[in-house]
Amino acid sequence: MINAKSSINRIKIAQNFLQKKTEVSSFPIECFIDTYGICNLKCPMCPCTIVAKDTERGMMELSTFETVIRKIKDYVDFVLITARGEPLLNPHYIEFIKVCKRAGLKV
Repeated sequence: MINAKSSINRIKIAQNFLQKKTEVSSFPIECFIDTYGICNLKCPMCPCTIVAKDTERGMMELSTFETVIRKIKDYVDFVLITARGEPLLNPHYIEFIKVCKRAGLKV
């Protein structure tokens, strides 16, 4: 959903690109959100497997996800609910998608 903030952000993206700026004044239009930092597989090439054992990882709560979406919804168009872990292990996964859809974001 393109609104005033999103339109201004897209103009800034174009200006930054055309001016070949190395420091940009725009926000990204895509966002990757890691909702579950643990995986039930141990693939040898995956960062989730080879990351340091003392790194704190866990599950994102629904309230945290809602806060993130509320803050970014005016700027991003697309949310990818994945990163290092397996997002389908999070029991809130379907609700995360619903939150994004209610905010007018593509998932």
